[in-house]
Amino acid sequence: SVVRSRAENLPALPSEPYRFPDADLATRILHVPVVYHDEEVHRPLMENWANVSLLVGIRWDEALSDHGNAARKARELVRSLATARERAAAIYRFVRDEIQDDLGEGVFLPGKLPSVDRVLAARRGTSAEKAALLQAMLRAVDLPAKAAWAAGRSRGTVDPSVPNPAWFDRVLVAIELPTEGGVTQGRVFLEPSGPRRDFGHVDPDLEGNLVLLPDDQKPEGLVLPESPSAAHARHARLDLEVDERGLVSGQGRLRVADPRTAAVDEWQDWLVRRLADFRVSGVTVAEESDGAIAVAWNLALAESSALETEASLGVSRPLGPLFQPFTLPSAHRRSPILLASTALDEVSIQIRWPPSWKVTVIPRAVESKLRAGSYSVGVEVNAEERRAVVTRRFEVLTRQFTTPQECEEIRQLYEQAAQGDALALVLEKR
Repeated sequence: SVVRSRAENLPALPSEPYRFPDADLATRILHVPVVYHDEEVHRPLMENWANVSLLVGIRWDEALSDHGNAARKARELVRSLATARERAAAIYRFVRDEIQDDLGEGVFLPGKLPSVDRVLAARRGTSAEKAALLQAMLRAVDLPAKAAWAAGRSRGTVDPSVPNPAWFDRVLVAIELPTEGGVTQGRVFLEPSGPRRDFGHVDPDLEGNLVLLPDDQKPEGLVLPESPSAAHARHARLDLEVDERGLVSGQGRLRVADPRTAAVDEWQDWLVRRLADFRVSGVTVAEESDGAIAVAWNLALAESSALETEASLGVSRPLGPLFQPFTLPSAHRRSPILLASTALDEVSIQIRWPPSWKVTVIPRAVESKLRAGSYSVGVEVNAEERRAVVTRRFEVLTRQFTTPQECEEIRQLYEQAAQGDALALVLEKR
């Protein structure tokens, strides 16, 4: 049989910043095979999520059954660890760091004979293969773990009414942690593939989209909630000093809650871009116990950028300045807004100067609180001690804005941030 679909006179997709993905805005037609039937065979295919789970799960069970070496490795990793969380974290870090990511997305396991032991031996695997290995190793040390199918929100919203494994582009592992030390832990999602993430942290792009725990009897679907802004916090501090010649130098520190990288050269490049007028040196990166990183560096204003009688310091570097991305009035916008994640950026700048210098321009205080988030700038100047402290804070509380009123609020927040980030503390030589 032949199925033809046709659509005419469809509107063009809007070209707007941070719009919903094409998959959410475009007209789409999807044909899903729900059953195979002939005179001798009647085989359910994608009639419901239980059937889809069975379809994918046959090869998944094959892979999990060949797990002897994976089980031995798991027991070796947790031999001296006491709590379930410690054991789960050790196995997760092993799969995350020691098994290289391989090309391939989706929930199906590749190859003719899927095997978690083969993935372990090859030291590489697709998202599905690494998840299967992690699941097998967790189960080997009596930690209940299940596969969890997931999809980035930037690919479009998963429609649960259409059972189709192609909705999903990666596989997570869901683990149930027991109450330990009086602390209830519950379900934790682990993402062993992609950018290196700490235990219990997943890609923010998955938030707000459906995650499916497949089961041929009772599959479970849930929407991953948005993580709070603190989960994506960046805290920067600069300690600076102006000398008699107007040269500004000092040290900087930055703490990033969910870093994409811990590579020194990448942070060096980032700092050079964000502090374009300064020479950056001595960059160090340290990983902290909670998965955050701490970056430290020295900086000195390039002599070519220095003015002998004046020094100007913006309020937002190195995290800003922000610019207004939503130039179109919200009433004219045709699509909702989807940001990469919630956000929290805090900057603290302390600066000192010699007796021959003085502050001539003090940035005005800014305090704005909206449902979408908040923005503030504060300045304290102590003329007697010849020092000033500038603080700047920018927070976005949600990543999705669907109504015109919500879109206008995030537009206003960015407008106020763009205006505030243009402010500067100015010192002049007497």
